[in-house]
Amino acid sequence: MFGSKVFGIAALSGLCVLAGAGTMTFNGMDSLSESITIGGAHYNGSVNAGLMDFTESSLGDIRTFCVDLDHVISNGQTWPDTLWDSSTYPMAGIELAGNLVDADFANVTTADEAVGLQVDIWKARYDGPAGSTPDFTTGNFTASGLTSGALAAANTYWQDRNTVGSAVYIRSEDGAGQDQMTVNPVPEPASIGALVIGALTLLRRSRKAR
Repeated sequence: MFGSKVFGIAALSGLCVLAGAGTMTFNGMDSLSESITIGGAHYNGSVNAGLMDFTESSLGDIRTFCVDLDHVISNGQTWPDTLWDSSTYPMAGIELAGNLVDADFANVTTADEAVGLQVDIWKARYDGPAGSTPDFTTGNFTASGLTSGALAAANTYWQDRNTVGSAVYIRSEDGAGQDQMTVNPVPEPASIGALVIGALTLLRRSRKAR
């Protein structure tokens, strides 16, 4: 599943940059996705919205949501990336998108729910937090062709846009890839054990030095 390398760097440094000089490879759309029509200032036309499948050099095989409507990608495409903490990234739209991913990624179990969260992420990314419910008819991001289930999910998830959270923002660094976002990785049991052993070792050394 998710590796522990990025988690360890984030926990120890507290910096907004989690890891750099990585590589992202697009493996295709996840089964939890549907075709919709979007518009606004960034892209106009039919797109597949929902979860996407990638391999990232630090994180391994991951599922993501798109946070970038300015670049079109194709299956098998690879590009360099940098990993950031969404909660400290200096762009309000990325922070809002990270709040949604952190709060609701684990709640997505159907294609409608995946589309609902995806359109909320795009709306928050490009139009901010305004409105008690997401308005997909106006603004820098619009959407049509949503099912009633997707709209219901979007209305539910939208309430979490201002709940402070943290997700991994995977920024493309070559001008051709597409920015993505996923949940923070959970450290593997072996890595947790190594951290505990390290902490105990430091504690023992501290006691001996007294």
